[in-house]
This record gives sequence, structure tokens and C-alpha cells, in this order.
Amino acid sequence: MRIHYLPWGRQVDAVCQLWNQEVGSHFPMRESLFQKNSMDDPNLLHDGSWIAWDETADRLAGFVISKSWQDEIVQQAAIWHDPQTGWIQALLVHHDYRGQGIGSELIKRAEQALRRTGVARIRLGSDLYHYFPGIPRDFTQAAEWFGRRGYRLGMEQHDLLADFTDLPDTPMPALSGATLRLMVPYDREAFLSFLRESFPGRWEYEGHRYFADGGSGREFLLLEKDRELIGFCRLNDAHSPVIAQNMYWSPLFGGAVGGIGPLGISEAARGSGYGLAIVQAAVHVLQKRGIRQIVIDWTEHVDFYAKLGFGVWKSYVLADKEWQIIEDTTN
Repeated sequence: MRIHYLPWGRQVDAVCQLWNQEVGSHFPMRESLFQKNSMDDPNLLHDGSWIAWDETADRLAGFVISKSWQDEIVQQAAIWHDPQTGWIQALLVHHDYRGQGIGSELIKRAEQALRRTGVARIRLGSDLYHYFPGIPRDFTQAAEWFGRRGYRLGMEQHDLLADFTDLPDTPMPALSGATLRLMVPYDREAFLSFLRESFPGRWEYEGHRYFADGGSGREFLLLEKDRELIGFCRLNDAHSPVIAQNMYWSPLFGGAVGGIGPLGISEAARGSGYGLAIVQAAVHVLQKRGIRQIVIDWTEHVDFYAKLGFGVWKSYVLADKEWQIIEDTTN
């Protein structure tokens, strides 16, 4: 066995094959998803993304993907961001090669590259165009492995699922003094301004990326009061311009799947029941599109969504590593 560590290239087929062989039964990877979320992400840190190739067997032994803030949109639109935060999007080693130091070498190379960019905090998952918000809870060995390398495990986050197949249609909520409607292209600037004012940072960035990726508005419900935008909710389906977060693992289902989230209500409008109402409206719209199974991704608000029939489907543990810990563990 001769393992060579090679800079990130265009090994989409080999990476997807390894991914599906190792974790595809729970998280099936499509080449189109991997291409968009990893290869085409402008935040991909090429210096921190590597493959381990077994030249003797001529096959992929493992890989790591790292990211840091690099998208020009951030500067062009003056979006608030934290340049000291970087991410390891994924690290995976073929089961035949585990316990031989390959994962340790891959993560060392990723961490060193992230350090060179000025990153002071590395998060596992939760990256821009992420696959996971953290370590999948069922991957206990992975959590222990990262823990031994200085990563701190935090709170749990969840993907939720509701199956409305045998249930009557969810009605559109009746709102007092507010209206709900789908976004149209004309709403673009008002929507981006709302995100900047009420949800600066990641959600504002994702709003800009939505339009850059060809979004027309059909993926967003807007909540208005006195002709002023006070809230939004995203809803995704198979016709959305990109495979959105709550649609990543839809191949696990036999029928049409939809996704809901994120949702946001302006601070001044909170406490009036608008949050639950806009989620109910999103369920209604997706059902009208012929969708009966709906996923909500990356949330800790399990009890809130349970009011509309959603329950925990997948769980993750947040994990990160601070700069000082990196210094202590890589010298």
C-alpha cells in the first residue's frame, strides 16, 4: 500500500462512490449535490482540501474538504461575516484504511491551511453549502475521534420530518392584520434589505446566493403588515434552482419531498404567532404542489415545529475547535 496525498482535483465520481459506500444508506450523495456544495462553492479552500490515494490499489482511501470565507459577493454586498471562522465540510476515510493515520494526516493538512488564512475557529460542518450542521449523532466513533483531536462537542441540532400522506390538507392560516404571499422577482431588493436589517450575516448571504443561483422567488413566502415586510419562510421542492439543505437526503424517500426553512420574523413582530403561521402556510403551499413528506433542517426548536406534526428525523452534534487548542495540539 502506497498512500499519496494529492491536492483537491476533480475526483467527483470517486468521492461520491466512497461517500455512498460508507454512509450512503443514511446520507445518499448525488453527483449534482456534491458538485454544487463542494466543487463549485466559491468558499472552497483548495489548499485545505486533499485526497488520499492508494497507488498500489489505484483507489481513493479518503478525503477532506475545507472552506473559508472567499465569495466575492460578501465584499461586493458588504455582508457581515466572521473571517476568523473556517470549516471542515467533510472528512471520510474508507473503512479498509482506518486506523492507519490517514484521517490524522488529512485533518492536519486541512487545519494548517485554515490557520494560514487567519482562521481562529474551525467548525465541523455548518459551512456555507454544508452537508451537516455538525457530526451526525449516530457517528459516535467520529465524535470520539474528533474529540481526541481537540474538538469540543456542543448542543444537538435536528432535522425534522412530517408525513402528511394520510392526513387532510393543512389549511392556509387566517391572519389578522397581516398577509402572506409568494415572492416575485420584483421583491428582490426589498427582501435583501429586510435580511440586512433583521438577519445580517449568513441569512443575508444565502439570500444573495439564492438569486445568484437563478432563484426567481417561488421558494419564499413573504409576510407583510401595512405593506411592510416583517417575515419570510423558505420552501423547497424538486424544481428549486439548487438542491437546498432540507432536500439533500430526499433520495431516501419514495415519493415527492419538500423542505421548509429557514424562517425569520422581524424582532418587532415576534410574539404574535406569525412564526407558526408562516410555517403552516409553507406546508399548505407544498401540499398544493403535490408534496406530502416535508423536511425541516438544522433546528433546535423541536417543540415549536411539533405543533404542526413534525418530529425528529436526524440529529447532529455541533463541534468546533478554537485557535489556542489548535496551537496546543499541532505542535
